[in-house]
Amino acid sequence: MLAVLVAGGGLLVALRSRGGPARTAGAPAPATVPAGVSPDGAAATRGLPGDDQAAARGCDRKPDASNTGPAPGSRFQPMPAGKLATPGQVLENKEFSGLIDIYADNVTIRNSIVHDGIRVRGSHVLIDHVATSGIAISGGTGHVIQYSNLSGGDDGFHISSTLEPVSGVIIRHNYVHDRRPPKGAHTDGIQVRGVRKLSVVCNNIDLSPYDKTQTAVVFLEWANGGNRDVVVDHNWLNAGGTTLVVAAKNLRVTDNRFGRGFRWNVCRLGNDDAGRSTFFSAGNVWADNGRPVVLCGQSR
Repeated sequence: MLAVLVAGGGLLVALRSRGGPARTAGAPAPATVPAGVSPDGAAATRGLPGDDQAAARGCDRKPDASNTGPAPGSRFQPMPAGKLATPGQVLENKEFSGLIDIYADNVTIRNSIVHDGIRVRGSHVLIDHVATSGIAISGGTGHVIQYSNLSGGDDGFHISSTLEPVSGVIIRHNYVHDRRPPKGAHTDGIQVRGVRKLSVVCNNIDLSPYDKTQTAVVFLEWANGGNRDVVVDHNWLNAGGTTLVVAAKNLRVTDNRFGRGFRWNVCRLGNDDAGRSTFFSAGNVWADNGRPVVLCGQSR
């Protein structure tokens, strides 16, 4: 059986005998709400459109090892790695032995541990209070990833429309940290290569300390049709070669707290199909002193 333990402020994954209970780092009980509905109370959602207001509730609490991942005292049923192809599956309190591929629609993975990561191709997938190394989304719409603890591996989140279009993704209240990419690979907190409507809200994405494998904490790369209708709001973002690399249309970057662990700069503009990207920026501050951060020359 697999236990999630705190060590030095991070999350470590350790094997245990299959007979005993697994312990976690003190996370709250997992949410049981449907995808797209926030269980939290109201919080500041200034300037956010539509569904992003619900996604931003509860942003006063910084995600860490104590409030993400499986609930304390959970027992996990061993499960094999492989493909999940049954629509509507709800898999709770599971320990998957390796990588899982979600091909079906309306699949829920809750209060579970997944060795070696999760790949998503179906639609309306909910990943809730899960501990894993990383999550890749390469198809579908209506995905919600929340209250999960991602450590190890290369990218924390990788979203790409290379195979199929990806749209309508909410990433909220997650803790991404302690990346360990394989030799020759780079790492990002979130790398996005083509998406329509993405909300990155209330996450703690900390790649510190910087090393040469890091590209960006949030990397919006113009590929596979580009990135459109993106919100990056109320997050804690730290380190990377550059913390924020942006190439997107209709992008809002608001009320985030930036660390100073980056190597080169806090923000860099990328190119979209019309040239250099611009975006709306407001309320972003340095985490250590609360003073405003000017991102890529955006003065708003």
